[in-house]
Amino acid sequence: MTRLFSSAAILPLIIATPALADVTADDLWSYYQDSYAQFGVNLTVNQARDGNVVTWSDISAEIVLPMDFGEITLRTGPFTLTENSDGSLNIDVPGAGAINFFGIFGPDDDVTVTGQILTTSSGLVTVVTGAPDDMTLTSTYDEITFEIADLDLTSDVEDLPFVFELSGNQRNGNSVTRIVNADLTNIEMTYKLEEMNYTFHMSGPDGLDQTQTGQTRDTQSRSLISIPDMPLDYMNIASAIRAGLAIQMDATSASSTTLVSGRDVSGMVMNQDQRMGATQQSLSFGADGLSFDGAFADITAKIGMPEFMPMDIDLAIPQGSYAFDIPIQADIAAQDFRYMVSITDITVNEDIWRLVDPSELIARDPIDFTIDLGADVILKQDLLDFNGVMALANQADDPLAFFDIETVKLDALNLSAAGAALVANGAFTLDMTDMVTMGGFPRPEGRAEAEITGYNQLVDTLIEMGVLAAEDAMAARMGLAMFTQATGDDAVATELEVNAEGHVIVNGQRIR
Repeated sequence: MTRLFSSAAILPLIIATPALADVTADDLWSYYQDSYAQFGVNLTVNQARDGNVVTWSDISAEIVLPMDFGEITLRTGPFTLTENSDGSLNIDVPGAGAINFFGIFGPDDDVTVTGQILTTSSGLVTVVTGAPDDMTLTSTYDEITFEIADLDLTSDVEDLPFVFELSGNQRNGNSVTRIVNADLTNIEMTYKLEEMNYTFHMSGPDGLDQTQTGQTRDTQSRSLISIPDMPLDYMNIASAIRAGLAIQMDATSASSTTLVSGRDVSGMVMNQDQRMGATQQSLSFGADGLSFDGAFADITAKIGMPEFMPMDIDLAIPQGSYAFDIPIQADIAAQDFRYMVSITDITVNEDIWRLVDPSELIARDPIDFTIDLGADVILKQDLLDFNGVMALANQADDPLAFFDIETVKLDALNLSAAGAALVANGAFTLDMTDMVTMGGFPRPEGRAEAEITGYNQLVDTLIEMGVLAAEDAMAARMGLAMFTQATGDDAVATELEVNAEGHVIVNGQRIR
């Protein structure tokens, strides 16, 4: 494959990437070269020394992607490194530079991407201190800007008539990165950023023309990364995890804004104004699995589609949270799976309510929704051993070849809207050895319960509005009555139990 890369692109490598430093620039480069080699990146450089000042030029980074997917090459430079008498090292980046990139993708090298990332920086100061096996890199800057230029996307297979433009800046940032080399390379990084802005524009066939701008303020993050001393096999990341690869990240921001305008491929004009208050996110990756969770506050969205409806849609979500946990390493012991989403007090503007309910028959109560679903899973195959996954998939069409499920849990299912509400929970153990009792499914044992309030009033309202036919409503009510018991005024409840014999019992009555 042809490889290209030209000039100022390792600004991210110097600023955002952990750097292990010694008292010399040679030692710093050796660290970069060795650490990137672990991830399959080949770094090369031309070095020129004048006393205690070393210049890096023609810095090149090349990586061959797995499964013949392609190859990416980057070039940048120059940078100047000054070896100070106190043992520290200063890294000086030009005020303006360019990162040239070139990529070839596809098994037949039929897609090519070329372009530049133009960068500027002001007030950038980067200093490395410490000892060779315990180094700290500190960076501060007033502003960094970036812009993708001369982007060209071509394909030998089909025409790609798209134009992409991206630019932005970061203001008043600082980071502190500590790298400790022991049995593992442990990297701890804290990062603070006052403001980030970006503008993205895309145009293409059929009238596609969209612009998106965004801003995030007062971002803080903390990252802990452990890297084993071994080459990373992208087709078997599980082996690196077993050797100690792990990532933990936490981040917060004070506010963010996203504005979108333009036409989609159907020609429809759409304008969006989305704003969000404080957010919190966490990510964990390693032997205990992949998990991420977060919380957000004060989301508002104004969506305008003037050719579709005469008024904007105004949504507001005061708060919400989410969590997702999934095991990724095989183990004979059960591991936790979880999926949770909770959003509360969702409201929509009165103009939209009047459009669907001009007589104000439906209660305008805010909408609440929560689902918290879990399971105990025995994973039989490392999910990030892609060769192993593909081999097992070719051997067996049954997804149960990959895992057994010991228990499933519905810790919460809450939905309230339009004056009605549903609350449910339950838990079941599964016998994976009994696929006969339930006709090809693992036999469950456990119980679940649910309660519905306001259902009849909502149905009556929908009938009055003409949305629901009376005969359809009658059939729905009769079906619900078969499996529920009245517990109060417009309130019903049901309890489902499956016992060890496979009997299905609803509200004390065996139905199977």
